[in-house]
Amino acid sequence: MIAPAALLVLAAIAAQPTWPPLSGELPKAGGGEHDVAVVVGASSYVFLPPIAGAADNADDWAQWLGRVRGVPPERLTLLRERDATKEKIERALASAAAAARGDGLLWFIFIGHGAPAPGGDDGVLLGIDTQAELESLGARGVRQQRVLELVRAGKQRDSVLVYDACFSGRAPDGGAPLVPGMQATVPVRKVAPARAVVLSASDSFAGPLPGAARPAFSYALLGAVRGWGDADGDRQVTIGEAFSWTRATLQAAFKSDGRLPRQSGPSELVVAKQASERPPDVGALVLGKCPSGTAWDGRACGAVAAASTAATSGALEALREGVRGARAQLDAAKTPEQQRQAAAALERALGLYPMAKGQKGAGALAAEAEYFIATVEISRVSAWAVRSDDLETQKAELRRLDEELRPVLRRLGRVAVEYGDHALVVPALIAAGRVQEDAQPLYTSAPCPRQIDQRRCDEYSATVKRKIAEQVNKGALLSYRAALEQAARLGVTGDLLDFPRERVRALTAAP
Repeated sequence: MIAPAALLVLAAIAAQPTWPPLSGELPKAGGGEHDVAVVVGASSYVFLPPIAGAADNADDWAQWLGRVRGVPPERLTLLRERDATKEKIERALASAAAAARGDGLLWFIFIGHGAPAPGGDDGVLLGIDTQAELESLGARGVRQQRVLELVRAGKQRDSVLVYDACFSGRAPDGGAPLVPGMQATVPVRKVAPARAVVLSASDSFAGPLPGAARPAFSYALLGAVRGWGDADGDRQVTIGEAFSWTRATLQAAFKSDGRLPRQSGPSELVVAKQASERPPDVGALVLGKCPSGTAWDGRACGAVAAASTAATSGALEALREGVRGARAQLDAAKTPEQQRQAAAALERALGLYPMAKGQKGAGALAAEAEYFIATVEISRVSAWAVRSDDLETQKAELRRLDEELRPVLRRLGRVAVEYGDHALVVPALIAAGRVQEDAQPLYTSAPCPRQIDQRRCDEYSATVKRKIAEQVNKGALLSYRAALEQAARLGVTGDLLDFPRERVRALTAAP
C-alpha cells in the first residue's frame, strides 16, 4: 500500500523547469475590503476519483483573496475537503450574498468535480460525498443555476464565479465516465446575469497542469491575477487580461482547442491592483527543459555563466536567511495553519537555490528546507483517522491516505537523492522510515466493517494488521538500512543512529 522507500531514494530527480508555487507572499494591494468570498476545494472525494491539488489551489486562492486583495477574514469562507458538501456550499453562498455590499465584489471559486445535470440543461458542482451513482449527482451536487440564484440575492456590484470543474461527465483522466452509466455530454447553460462574470474550465476535460499535480485552470488564473496576466504593464489586471493569459497558457500546455476555458460576462472589471509578480516562461515549462548552458531560476531559463560571484554569493546569503527565518517560524508555530505558513516560507526560500547552487553550503540549506517541509506534511498526515464502519468508505479513505503519504515520501526521497553529499541525507532516510511506521496505525484503526460477520471481526482485523505490517515493515527496514549505510559513507556518528539501529534489529527479528 505504501511505496517502498528504496524505490524513492534511488529515483534521481532531474533538474528541469517547474511551475512556480502560488503560496508566496505578495504585498497587500487592497481593493477587496468590501468583498465577500467563498472558496471551495475538493481533492479527496470519498466515492469518486481524487483530484490532485484541488484543495491546495483553493488554499492559494483564499490566501490571495485575504492577504493580497484584503478580503476581511469574517467575509472569507474556505471549504476544503470534508467541508465541501452541498449543504455547506449553499449555506456559505447564501451567507455571502446576505453580507454583500454595493461597493464590493462577491467571489465564488469552486475547484472539484463537475457533471452534467440530468437532462443536460445545466452543470452540477459535486460535493465531496457524492456517490458514484447517477442519482447522487443531483442529490449531492449544486447546480450552476442554483449558484446564480443564491448570488443574485446579494447587493454586490459584481460577482466573479470561477469553476475549475469538468461538466462533461468524464473522469479526471478525460477517458471513462465519472459515474457508471453516465453519458458524456456538454450541458446547455443559461446566460449569466449582467452583474456576474463566469469563468470555467473546458466543458470537455478539465485536467492537471502538465508536470504538476495542480488543476490547470484555477492555477493559471490565480497566477494571472497575481501579475502574470498584466498585458499592458499598468500593474492592474482585468478579467479580460487574466482570462486571455490563462487561455493562451493552457492552449500552449495542452495543444488542444477542445480543452480551453470559457468566459461569460464583462471583461473590463479590474480584479487585481499593484499586481507585479513576474510570469514564468511558459515555453520552457511546456518543453520541460532549458537550453544548453542555462538553468531554471524559478521563473525562466538564465545563462549560468552570466551570474557574477557577487550575485551568487548574495543568493546564498538570501537562501541562508530565508531558511533560517522560516525554521524559526516553524519552531514557533502553534497551529496547523502556522505550520503551513512556515512551510510556504521554506518553499519561497528554495526558489533561491538555482542561483546559489554550487556555492559551499547551498545544498545543505536546500536539503534542510526540503526536509522540514516534509515534516509539516508528516504532521498533517498523522492526524488522519478512518472512522466509518462501511467497507467501501474505508477502502476509499485508505486510498486517500495513500495519496497523502506518497508526496511526503517523494519529498524525503528528493532530499536523499538530490542533496546526498552531506549529513542531512541520514535524517531524511530515517524520517522516511518513521513516516511509514507512524502511518501503520492509521491504516489499522478503522472499526470492523459492518459488512463483515461480527463474530469474525477479531480474525478479520488480525489479518488486515498482519498484511499491512508486512508491507510497512519492509519499506521502513529498507529506509533505516539505507540511513545507516549513508551514515558510514559520510562519517555521521552519534545518538542520531541509535534509533535506526534499534529499528533494524526489531524489524529483522519480527516474525
